[in-house]
Amino acid sequence: MIVAKFGGSSVRDAQSMRNCAQIIERNPDMVLVILSATYNTTNELDFLFSSFLDKGHSPELQNLTNDLILRHRNLAQELLGNSCAPLEDLFSEFVSFIEQWGVKTKEKKEKNRDFTLSFGERFSTTLFFSYLSTLKSLKNRNLKFIKSYDYLKTDSSFGAAKFKANSLNSFAKEVFEKNNLYVAQGYIGSDDLGYITTLGREGSDYSAALFAEAISADEVIIWTDVAGVFSCDPRISSKAQVIDHLSYAQASAMAKFGAKVLYPETMAPLINKKIKLWVKCTKVPEVLGTLISDQSCSEIGGYAVCIEKRADGALLTHLGQGIKKLDFPIIDENVQDHFIRYYIPLKDIESVVDQILS
Repeated sequence: MIVAKFGGSSVRDAQSMRNCAQIIERNPDMVLVILSATYNTTNELDFLFSSFLDKGHSPELQNLTNDLILRHRNLAQELLGNSCAPLEDLFSEFVSFIEQWGVKTKEKKEKNRDFTLSFGERFSTTLFFSYLSTLKSLKNRNLKFIKSYDYLKTDSSFGAAKFKANSLNSFAKEVFEKNNLYVAQGYIGSDDLGYITTLGREGSDYSAALFAEAISADEVIIWTDVAGVFSCDPRISSKAQVIDHLSYAQASAMAKFGAKVLYPETMAPLINKKIKLWVKCTKVPEVLGTLISDQSCSEIGGYAVCIEKRADGALLTHLGQGIKKLDFPIIDENVQDHFIRYYIPLKDIESVVDQILS
């Protein structure tokens, strides 16, 4: 069984969604598809809510709302060729919720922010499920749309909610029905009172891992717009290369030190049941990507460089064994966890990274 997660960049427009659908068509072992909000939608929703907190109801707020709805309505038109009734119902709920914003919304800011942000995943999954339902190639699958927040229970720490163990057991009982293919939202859950919560930004990866643990999946595949986990951000160095395989510990270290392609919380549920994690690219799905499992890659000479930029420089973390030390002040060094951290001036970042990766 495979759990697939498609990130925001992978569902950014109609063609991207078609690409995702083709990947699903070619993978009959996929039992659950987790979606993020479409590209930049969560940021737009957050800005929308922040604008209300700052200025209250305004023409700008109305314009932002209209633009967001129009973009998703246009997506539905491209994919379905007609109106998407379930999506229109969501739009009505969204508009009604915004129109009711007032003093109580500001008083319960974090709870209402989470509910606002939840519309991103709810829009994308409703649209994508409707599109999948039109495909003849999937007619032999029992397509099912679920609200992940009906199953994934958390505490009430809005904005960074903590998962409640075993809350997905009820879903695990359903998934073993023959030939089911579920579509669900990443990033969101709900507390014991039924209020929608969010797992922290980029929490869709974590959602996928939690669902995978609950159903004892064989693999999780995170589909992104990059070809795997790179040895360094390729925007910083042209010498960056995709890492074929990493251990859970190595991937966790990279996430901890700033590798944006991985979400730090994702590894723990996978480690518990030794579930393999792949990071692959929707644009070139035939490319192998990066495998993360209990098998380590060679660390001799280091396997990754993580950069965290600051105002006048960057924290550079070199991960691996047999690392040659650089001629820069060492901020932190840990022999047991195999890393060295430096503070590098901005002007030297690219040349230093190129030197390490050469």
